[in-house]
Amino acid sequence: HPLLIHLSIWIILWVLNLSSLDEIISKYLDGWDLNRLGQTDKAILRLGAYEILHYDTPKIVAINEAVELSKKYSDDKVVKLINAVLDKIRDNEGLDE
Repeated sequence: HPLLIHLSIWIILWVLNLSSLDEIISKYLDGWDLNRLGQTDKAILRLGAYEILHYDTPKIVAINEAVELSKKYSDDKVVKLINAVLDKIRDNEGLDE
């Protein structure tokens, strides 16, 4: 099934890029440490960052999806952090919209 193949490839690429993603995310945490965040918060940040960096999805859509997930699973402080970090990745990682 094509969807299963696409999902499998995405998971493999995501795992291979995990340390690279964490390095990029950490640059923009401003006083936070990635290890201080909960597993769910880290997963949302990583998924958002990966989508911004590696997919053709409009960057604002990727950020909004991550923020909506964080509103559901994180506290307000972390929601703001996730939004700010993903905005900075979009603005500073040499990406075209």
